[in-house]
Amino acid sequence: ATVIGFLVLGRILEFILTKYGKAFTSKTKNDWDDLIIDSLIFPVRYITFIIGLSIGAELFLTFQSPETESFYYQVVGLISLGIILWTILKIIDLFSERILIRFAAKTKSRLDDQLVPLVKRALKYVVILLALLLALDNFGFDITALLAGLGIGGLAVAFAAQETIKDVFGGLTIFANKSFFVGDYVTFLNSNISGRVTAINLRTTRLRNQEGRVVTIPNSQVAASQVENWSAAPGRRTQIIIALAPYLSTDAVEKAKVIVRNVLKKNKRVVQDTEKDQKITIWLADLLPNTLNLNVIYFVTEMAEPQQVWDEVNTSIKKELES
Repeated sequence: ATVIGFLVLGRILEFILTKYGKAFTSKTKNDWDDLIIDSLIFPVRYITFIIGLSIGAELFLTFQSPETESFYYQVVGLISLGIILWTILKIIDLFSERILIRFAAKTKSRLDDQLVPLVKRALKYVVILLALLLALDNFGFDITALLAGLGIGGLAVAFAAQETIKDVFGGLTIFANKSFFVGDYVTFLNSNISGRVTAINLRTTRLRNQEGRVVTIPNSQVAASQVENWSAAPGRRTQIIIALAPYLSTDAVEKAKVIVRNVLKKNKRVVQDTEKDQKITIWLADLLPNTLNLNVIYFVTEMAEPQQVWDEVNTSIKKELES
């Protein structure tokens, strides 16, 4: 009866938090109170259930031996720890989504956008490790002796995890150098691997190549490699040669230049003349017996798959010259 009563109380508290707590926090300007209410709505019913188990045991249960009583409260403590762990992990998720990501989005730097998931993951690992230690302590394990044992075996662990440690330091080097970010299209020249960066973790960097496959590279290799960041430049250089009929007059050649430039200016994925080092350049390069060659240099903003832009430009130029 005690447990059922506290379950009902938990439902009532959950209803109050959902209806009235959210209504109150929605009127405030900060996000902290919303975060706390959303984190407590789910675990409140289980917290009251655990309280009910503890009080019910004190009032109505008679244990056959001290060992049985101890085990009972150890299990109750473990369940309580699990609920608290879930709540803290939920708070970390909400804090990351509602506070850190929003803050990072307001800054000009792209580094903090990459650090947010890393900080979130690190916090979760720390909390889970502390919860594991508390759970062991709850069941009577000597945590001090355990940590001392880990200290003694630390050299062996470090020796076995040399590559992992190198990868972690490589990850820190990537964050410090800021040579590329998530979303950039890069080529690692040492391994000749190209792709768009989808994730930078402490140990590995993931790319999606032009075939759509995910490539995972240890950060120690990434940090040691030369990196060509295609996304760091406004555009990708493209050069084409347009063969004109040899009998065309000078005015006709100039008209062809204007047509080509207008086609390039109309395409939104072609870098325009506002970029100093990436201007559209068109010149009459060759005066041959059978052809007059126009050389055209322009830059496209699509780094990973420029073929579609090239097709659009070439088709439009052909259509305009034929009209």
